[in-house]
Amino acid sequence: MIPRNQRGFTLVEMAAVLVVLGVLAAVLLPRMPGVGGFQVRAGGDRLVSGLRYAQQQAMSRARYVRVSPGDPGSGAFRIGRCASGAQRPADCAWEPLPPPGGNGAHWTLGPGLAFGAADTVYFDPLGRSVDGDGAVVDRGLSAGGGRVSVTVLGETGHVRDG
Repeated sequence: MIPRNQRGFTLVEMAAVLVVLGVLAAVLLPRMPGVGGFQVRAGGDRLVSGLRYAQQQAMSRARYVRVSPGDPGSGAFRIGRCASGAQRPADCAWEPLPPPGGNGAHWTLGPGLAFGAADTVYFDPLGRSVDGDGAVVDRGLSAGGGRVSVTVLGETGHVRDG
């Protein structure tokens, strides 16, 4: 005989708890970003910050500044300023502009994130996004197979995610 004062869970109660936990796991786990998602987001934030920094440098130095991809597979990008007072970016000799407080010439996006040479962005001394000939253009950048997307508005040079 089992005494009546014994405490515990019945088999039905334990099964109900397992069903509830299974439903929660099926609904919530796919929505939680993994570590890779955080790295991609951080890389996108670094790209936006680098572009905004490049625009500020173009305006404060009254020179063209460019943002271009780093070495292939490096997950980095470069920012350079025009060493001369050229009339258009295509005529510039470029010197590296290191990150604030940094001593390297590369800005890191992160592993697996890179953008192509065709995505090079130039800012004119007024902070506008321009092409190699100095014409104002809107730019759309994507990195990491489209996981990071950034837009640069031509006339204002405004940089935004997405």
